[in-house]
Amino acid sequence: MLRIETQRCLEPTFSPPHTIATKSGLRLSNPDANLKAPNSPTLHKSLINPSNTPSNNINSTSNVSTHINTNLSTTPTVNPLNDVYNWSRIHHLAFKDQIIQPKSESEIISLLQYVHHTSSPSHPISIRPIGSGLSYEKLSCVSESPSPLSSSFLLDLCHLASVVSIQPHSITVQAAMTVNQLFLTLQSLSPRRDLPVCPGVIGIQTVSGAISTGTHGQGLYQSTLADAVASLRIVLANGSVVNIDRTHKDFGAYVTSMGLLGVITEVEFKTVPQRILTAQKYATTYEVFKNQFVEVNKQSEFVKGWWFPDTDLVHIWEVNPCSDSQLVQYLANNEAPVLSEQIDTAMNETISQISKCMEKDTLSKTGKQFETIDRFKNCTNLTGNMTQIYCKGIPVPQINCEIAIPLSQFQPAIEALKTWWWENNDTNEKNGTEGGSGGKKLHYPFIFRCTGNSEAWLSGSYGEEVCWIGFLVYLRGDGGVTDGGMERMREVQEILREFGGIPHLGKHWVEGVWKWSEIVERWEEFKGVRKEVDEKGLFLNDFMRRWFDE
Repeated sequence: MLRIETQRCLEPTFSPPHTIATKSGLRLSNPDANLKAPNSPTLHKSLINPSNTPSNNINSTSNVSTHINTNLSTTPTVNPLNDVYNWSRIHHLAFKDQIIQPKSESEIISLLQYVHHTSSPSHPISIRPIGSGLSYEKLSCVSESPSPLSSSFLLDLCHLASVVSIQPHSITVQAAMTVNQLFLTLQSLSPRRDLPVCPGVIGIQTVSGAISTGTHGQGLYQSTLADAVASLRIVLANGSVVNIDRTHKDFGAYVTSMGLLGVITEVEFKTVPQRILTAQKYATTYEVFKNQFVEVNKQSEFVKGWWFPDTDLVHIWEVNPCSDSQLVQYLANNEAPVLSEQIDTAMNETISQISKCMEKDTLSKTGKQFETIDRFKNCTNLTGNMTQIYCKGIPVPQINCEIAIPLSQFQPAIEALKTWWWENNDTNEKNGTEGGSGGKKLHYPFIFRCTGNSEAWLSGSYGEEVCWIGFLVYLRGDGGVTDGGMERMREVQEILREFGGIPHLGKHWVEGVWKWSEIVERWEEFKGVRKEVDEKGLFLNDFMRRWFDE
């Protein structure tokens, strides 16, 4: 077995609440900045513990029973210095001693066998798997209100991050390997390999977390990361182990299940020969975007758009296989990304304008959030492999939403967003411009990524082509949400709901807006599978019980 070491194990966040940190305390820099070869021991940033306080995390099953029985008679106290919070530090996920870190699949089996035998209606025990801690915080929160009569834990699989096997057309990896590690491993092979889907932008996600929450890239001729899965190895709630492949009647339920059907320990991905691509980047107007974006997606393999409503400019990436001459340049550059000599400055003034607004809203003039938009300035075309082009996200504390709408609803949906934007942005007397920088402000352009139909039952793209529309607000420098930020998130979701919208499972969505049994075709079937494999509800937290009406 090829071993890729990791130091990503969860520990509590020890930074004060105003410090920018990720969920579960991971302090992030550009995830691509320090990547090394696949056998490097430093692919992951280790968690920072300034006090050097030893972790009380459970890392074996030998003392789980004692730990659980102790918690059943103890009311935990929230400690903001020692507990685990989400990446923006506005939501408490778990207490320091509620993190379990098994070192092997056999430990997971023993743990679940014990919990399944011990849990009862009067003394319920719940286990929530957690990956890199980037998902919607309610999925990972062990409990909404600590109770002396319940015991809930986060299951962190950080010790399971190895390559299991490599076959001519597939690769099997353990659950906690990150997306970055997976692609680096594929690129180290001879000949080089790739996945048959476009990855998401954040490479520090674990592969099990990414598929379980519906992570996707862009391109109508592919869909979510889960659609590249060939098979899964899962430990069920009762401790039994099953292998689920595409011949299983419920494969679509298991492959994107938010950790509700069992603990994924291994994922087999289909692979294809690596291709070198060129991203053509350009600016266009809103009207051209509205009328031609769908057609552009049909003509190009991978397309992404960013609409800046203040100026009605749209930045577009069209990505297709590179030309022979571009391939020669890429190989001559030691397979490092190649930038074109031509520079496009069309977005520069728009970016300067949104930066000024963001300074005011976030009470800050520097930070990663400004890097995310400065990258739109002085654009150049780019030749590289899939991850060199697309997997370049900069994780920044934010409220991030994304809604899938049927592709046929693209034009009326963005027209509704445009109307909302201008009706809710005041005439700004401070700078003398109409709309723009007042009222209900977002800190990033609307993001548009179209994908083909997915086999994952709970994906917003299940069974149809969709356009995913993303939107977000960054947090202030003091760690708080900007004024009106949560209201904006709700209002945009309410608008897109009327066009057949379905939220991204791993991002923020508002409970009162969505009726999941009405918008997800196979919702009731999924609930049936969940009850069949986890009749005691071991993988449900308070939020999940309410969500699934349990």
